[in-house]
Amino acid sequence: MVRNKNIQNNKVFWSKNEKRGLNVTLLVFLLVILVFLSIPIFKEIENQKVLKNLMNQEIAFQSVCSVSNEIKFEKLNPVKIDNKTYWVCCSRCRAKLISNSNILRFATDPFSNKKLDKATAVIRQNPKNIGTVLYFKTKDNTTKFNLEREKL
Repeated sequence: MVRNKNIQNNKVFWSKNEKRGLNVTLLVFLLVILVFLSIPIFKEIENQKVLKNLMNQEIAFQSVCSVSNEIKFEKLNPVKIDNKTYWVCCSRCRAKLISNSNILRFATDPFSNKKLDKATAVIRQNPKNIGTVLYFKTKDNTTKFNLEREKL
């Protein structure tokens, strides 16, 4: 790049074209950063819409991490324990499930208060904590739980 030099003050000035080029480059850079930062926000908004639609529906095992008990939007990994399949979101959850399988494989049905195996449970979204799940022994228990909750 050629710059105009003011010989008296020994200062360097940018030409109009150089300034315009720098401004355009800066503007493009800021737009790219803005788009890059907004993608996760739009993804989260879409995920929240999906979670609202799942409110009174049964949720597939492959969508719930058995360790965190959260609905996940990424592909989960199966873990086989005692001929049953559990799903985890990451290697850390996999390690926790394997090392604490006698605890993490089981949940309590919120209606009957009975212990149940997560691999065979009916899974529904927790109405009090969107994005997390409750495990039920039967579909009938989910209906009774919802009716009981509506009375409150």
